[in-house]
This record gives sequence, structure tokens and C-alpha cells, in this order.
Amino acid sequence: MKKDIPKRYIFNKVFSGSYLLYNLGNELINFMIVDSCNKNYDKRRLIYINPYGNYNEVEANNAEYVLHVMNVKYEGLTFYELIAISEIDKTKGLNLYDKSAEQTRKNIEDSKIEFNSCALEEIFKDENSHLCSFVAKNFYTPKDDTHILFYVKSDNKKKRKIPKDSEKIKIIKIKSNPQHSFCYSKTNDQTILDDIRNNYFEENNESNITLPKYTEQSLSIICDRTKLEDSTSNQIAYFLSRDTKMMEKFIEYLNDNRKKDEKEIIINKNTKIEIIREHEHIDLLIKIINSTENNKDYSNDHIIVIENKIDSGINGVEKNYTSKSKSQLSDYYEYITTGVKKTSKGKEKENKELQSIDSKNKHFFILVPSYSTITEEILKKEYKNGKEYSILHYDKLSSKLPKSYNPYKTTDINILNERKFLYEEFIKTLKYINMTNSTLMRELSYIRLKQRIDEIRK
Repeated sequence: MKKDIPKRYIFNKVFSGSYLLYNLGNELINFMIVDSCNKNYDKRRLIYINPYGNYNEVEANNAEYVLHVMNVKYEGLTFYELIAISEIDKTKGLNLYDKSAEQTRKNIEDSKIEFNSCALEEIFKDENSHLCSFVAKNFYTPKDDTHILFYVKSDNKKKRKIPKDSEKIKIIKIKSNPQHSFCYSKTNDQTILDDIRNNYFEENNESNITLPKYTEQSLSIICDRTKLEDSTSNQIAYFLSRDTKMMEKFIEYLNDNRKKDEKEIIINKNTKIEIIREHEHIDLLIKIINSTENNKDYSNDHIIVIENKIDSGINGVEKNYTSKSKSQLSDYYEYITTGVKKTSKGKEKENKELQSIDSKNKHFFILVPSYSTITEEILKKEYKNGKEYSILHYDKLSSKLPKSYNPYKTTDINILNERKFLYEEFIKTLKYINMTNSTLMRELSYIRLKQRIDEIRK
């Protein structure tokens, strides 16, 4: 019988659940550097284990590290992202924890432990919470912005295709299951976890929570619409159709990323631009029309296809093991390049407008966050017509767009303020989309923390 290895790792699930949408999460304690009148705890970190900070002292005796993981959805599957590691300080007598939550909180109060000059027990008011499970010796964060996603292996689960690693995302299969707030590592995972800690994480003892300047959340977070592709496509279509300066910047970004054999997209003050949502299931179809009734030259007309992918993968995949997969990408490409669409009854329907436009004036893009596994290399290798698509990234798009939004110039202060607010919300949404779910939830928690500190001070 295989000898059990002492459980060196504790999985601590953080920033998860609907509770955080309206409340301040105590797991923020893990990411704070606190101040204290007691030199043993001044400029140190505490470790807090969900749900209330308590644990079995006998079982936790061998624990050396706490893995802070967050439940995330990625390409339709559930993963646990490892966002930080706390090393437990085993120094004798260095302990604020007591079996009684009331006594633990009193220990913290007596040591005058503070964050941003506010008492820790005042920031986190839940009297059932211990607020401190251990004291941290070291704190580790991912190297080079790498994201480690744990996938829990289970014989009971239906077999699902696991996404492949990308440059920034590593998928690691484990037996340990942090489905609930807290669990110990399985024996089979010890070597895997050691390897991750040694190779993908680095000491980051100086990093502290930086409170945001703003105290209110954006509407996209309040409404939980940061990762909805339809909502985002609607917003992009709205602003592009309203503001010619924005459209110019957007076309400039497309030209920077188009295929070398495609003609440059040229627009001027006489160009007619039409943005269509969900035409033949295409997220964004943009028509650039430079021809007129008097000039039937279509050589400068363009068609732009943009497929928006945030947390979903390529849809409609028909796997053929002798060739590349057909998918929604090949469907869109064939329709746009031929101008022919098969109806539900099997008949062919021609689109004369598409057929009149030169093939080099037809452009295909996929808009994704920078962490996406959808890359041009994967598209070229695995999908029929995938090589015809270029990749656009949300972070680069948000930085490329103008700093302000003022279509049909106005000086009315009320209209200007309305437009400023609306546009800032849109840009925030684009930036939030480029964050992984774990980064986004931390951002939300930091805003709540600032709100609480402001409340205490006032």
C-alpha cells in the first residue's frame, strides 16, 4: 500500500461566489501588507483561509503552503486558477490564531493590526471570522503574467476536450478538488505542486494592494455584463457607428493587422459605412462603400468580418480526422468570398453585393482577450480557412481608440458630460474584458475595500 505523504499544501478558494458581488471578502487579507505596533507582525502578511479562517490544528500541522485558487470558467469548462501562494511561518509563538473567533479578533485588536490606518477588525466586521489563520513567511505570485489553471481529474466526469496551453496559460490536471472553500492536497499531486511553485512562481513580498482611485464600480460590473459577447459587440457597433474619428482609429487598427495580400482599407468623408450585427450569425459585419450611383467602381469597397470571442471557443466544429475542422469560421469565409448562402431547404441564395467586391477587399478578424488560447498558429493548424483570419486583442483595441467621444461636435455641457460618462464606461468594459476572471474579481474586491475604508474614515 502506498504510504501517504504529509499534506504540505492547503487549497484556499478565494474571490468566488455571489457573496462578493455585494460584500467585502475577507480573503483580501492574504494580499495585504499590514502595519502593527507589535514588531512580529509589522510590515507582514497574514493568511486567511475561507470560509471563516478556522482550521483543525492537528490536520494542518504538516501544512507549509496555502494555494490561493479561484473558480473560473474558461472555454466552457470549470478550472481553478492559482493566483498566489502563501508560505506559512512556522516560528514558534508567532501566532494570532485561536479556536475562538472572538479571541483571535481580540489578539489582532491588541496588536493594533491595521491596513491604510484602519483597524483590521473594523474593516472586516463579521464576528464569526477569525481574520487570521496563519502568519505568512513569504508570498509568491506567477512569473511573467503566466496563468496556472487546475483541472480536476474525475472518473465520474464526462470526457471533455481540454483547451491546449497557450503562451500565457498552462492547464494542469490534478486529483485534489478545491470544490469547497478549503481542502488539503492529494498525495499524487505533491510533486506537481512542487514543480509549479518552483518553476512558475516567484517571491513577491513587496507587492501590496493598491486601492483604486475611483470608488464606484462600472455599470458593466454592476450588471455582470463584462464577459458577454453580444453585449460587447452591441457596444462596439454603437460607438463606431456614431463617431467618425473612432471609426478612423478602428480602421487604422484593422489595417495594421490585415493579411499582407489584402488591400488597405481606405475611408474618407464620402465613404458610406454600414455596421450590421448578426448578419448570417456574423458578430460584426462592416461594409465600407466608396462606390456611388454615378461611379460603379467597386474596387475600393470592402467587407470586414469580425468574430467576437471572449471566454468561448470556436463554435460549430465538425471534426474530420483527414483534414482541418469545418467550423463557423469556414462557414463565414465561404459565404463572404462566394456570395452564396445555402438556405434551410438546401437552395442557394446569392448576394450580388458580396460578389461585386474583390476578394482582396474582404477581411476576416477574430477579436479576443490577450489571454485567449485562440492564436493565428492554432487557427492555421486546426481549422479550415483559419489561416484567413487575423487576431485582434481587446487591450490593444482599447488603447488605440480615441481618448474622448463627441460625435457631431457639441459644446453643450450636459451632453458632453453624458457622453464622457458613457464612453468611460465603454472603455472600462473593454479593459475588464481583457482581464481574466480572477483579475477582474480582485479588481472588484479592491473597489469594495476602498469603499469600506472611505466609510470608516468618514
